[in-house]
Amino acid sequence: MDSEELLDEGFEKNNTQKKVYLHSKASIALVFIFLSPYYASYLYGVNLYRTGQYKKIFGTVTTLILCNLAVLVGILGFDLSQEVFSVKIYLHYFISRSVTSLLILLPIWKKHFKKQSYKTIFDYKTVGILFAIKVLLTLVMYNSIAMLLDFRSSFIIQPVFLGLILIVKNVIDLILGKPFKMRDPS
Repeated sequence: MDSEELLDEGFEKNNTQKKVYLHSKASIALVFIFLSPYYASYLYGVNLYRTGQYKKIFGTVTTLILCNLAVLVGILGFDLSQEVFSVKIYLHYFISRSVTSLLILLPIWKKHFKKQSYKTIFDYKTVGILFAIKVLLTLVMYNSIAMLLDFRSSFIIQPVFLGLILIVKNVIDLILGKPFKMRDPS
């Protein structure tokens, strides 16, 4: 009888154990490279929050942001007097974000989540909305009125703006009582 109770207890524990849903490595890397390193750092922090690694959130998010800025300054330098919409600047930003994503983001994923049992998801709707906002911001910057306002730092402002939009959205979700809402992809 004791062995049956132990088996039943073990079976119940295995069935009630909930799998954690995390944003996938690919989704965080794509958001980091193409949209906003600040929002990608936030998504990574959400993953740490969901797995209960609260003490690592601030340090990891700060590290990701500072490493992106260090690589960017190393490639581009402090000279932002170049032509605002030149292909060279787009290339510098793409290279800096790719290097940071591959050398920083992916290795720390293995360190933080190798012992965790999780499923990964990709939030297509949010990323699609962000990409549409980014395209609209880029088109507005080509406007002659925007050129008169001298948007030399627009490549720094865009990711910050996109990141702030989503952070405000998630703070509103926290206030309404539905933090980090995720759908079961199955």
